[in-house]
Amino acid sequence: MTNKRTRSLRGFTIIELMVVISLILLIISFLLPSFASVRDRARRVKWFSFANGLRSDADYLVYYPMFHKTKKVIKTNIPPDPTTYTNVAVLRNMATLDPNTLTGAYDVEPEDYDGIAWIGPSLYALSSSMWTDGRWDNKWGLSFSGAGEYLVAEIVPPLTNASTWMWIRTSDPNCGLFQQTNTKQGNRYDRLLWLSNNGKINARIWNNESIRGSTKINDDQWHLIVHTYSEANGQRIWVDGKIEVTGNKGKSDDNQHTMIHIGYAQDATNKSYWGMIDEFALVKRELDASEVTGIYNAGFRGRRR
Repeated sequence: MTNKRTRSLRGFTIIELMVVISLILLIISFLLPSFASVRDRARRVKWFSFANGLRSDADYLVYYPMFHKTKKVIKTNIPPDPTTYTNVAVLRNMATLDPNTLTGAYDVEPEDYDGIAWIGPSLYALSSSMWTDGRWDNKWGLSFSGAGEYLVAEIVPPLTNASTWMWIRTSDPNCGLFQQTNTKQGNRYDRLLWLSNNGKINARIWNNESIRGSTKINDDQWHLIVHTYSEANGQRIWVDGKIEVTGNKGKSDDNQHTMIHIGYAQDATNKSYWGMIDEFALVKRELDASEVTGIYNAGFRGRRR
């Protein structure tokens, strides 16, 4: 009796425990992709709702979702001429026309990207640009090689009470991100954004205040960069939903600007951007803390791709 009772209460052997643990781990390995897929779909739905909501916001002068259903190289066979826009790639559908207005001989992308409409003027690539992985599966961004390519849109930006935001991912410690200027190639520069001092974000408003953050963001991860400026609050740089640095200058003294350049800044050591950009917006009001946080929460991927 004693021997039988002892055998019945001895519990599991090491081998039996290892088998049970292995089975549990195997089940978890099957379930994890499903959980991740559900999470990604939820994020995607949240972002779609956010992006579509921007259509009703009249203060959004520019919104480029960089969203595309297929990876596609955007390039032309002939070197681009930035002084006339001839032979440059078109990143948004155009209507009609003649060679000097770009239509016909260039790669043209559809205006709506899976139902997300672009807001603002057409965007021109003054060199070859390539669709690349965005912040999650099936969301595309644009890749920049740092070799001189940048994007141009014709728009008169506000002198004050405005915001610029974009998602970036780079490992370059010193490169240009954005500037407002007066020509396609530019010889007046204002409201610039760039990285310097080992990956710290900078902004400058004419005439003439520069501010620099303290956080290094050239870590090859996605970051939301927001630059706001107003006479009430001066200029501010936000990184990933939080204020990074502030300044006093909230209004530009240069009213000659009619263009924006994305992926380039004159003040940077390496003027051209090297990395990826996924979404860009120019807003004719100063975004407040809740709006900046909302943009970050709507678009945050949570993990490096």
